[in-house]
Amino acid sequence: MNPWRNCFALAVVFYLTAKTFDLIIPYRPKGEFWDMFYYGSAATIDWMMFKLTPLFVSGKLYRDVQALCIAYIVANAFGFYQYMAYAPPSTYNWTIKGLDYALAIRLIFTGGSNALNDFDWSGMVRSFIARCSSHQAN
Repeated sequence: MNPWRNCFALAVVFYLTAKTFDLIIPYRPKGEFWDMFYYGSAATIDWMMFKLTPLFVSGKLYRDVQALCIAYIVANAFGFYQYMAYAPPSTYNWTIKGLDYALAIRLIFTGGSNALNDFDWSGMVRSFIARCSSHQAN
């Protein structure tokens, strides 16, 4: 069981880490080395958060938050790849924002009998398909 205080503390650590990163890193010089440093340091911070997660939460929430940390690392690698390909950064920005929202929602809905704890995604998909097929038959 994860008390709300631990989840709130983890959310605060994530928020402060992200805001500190946003305040320090934008003042970097231009160039490929510094952009590699930007994406690399973002992935390193995400790795540190991956390692700090067990200090705050446990169980399914722990696994979910660590999966999101891995997704952040992959998104930063993808962002660097996009930068090197001279692609616009909008996809990277939307991916990071989406992960931020997913993390916030997951930290809000923690344990107990909430919707995310034991949610049956496959049952929801089967139910949706059955409703759509019965609707089309009418």
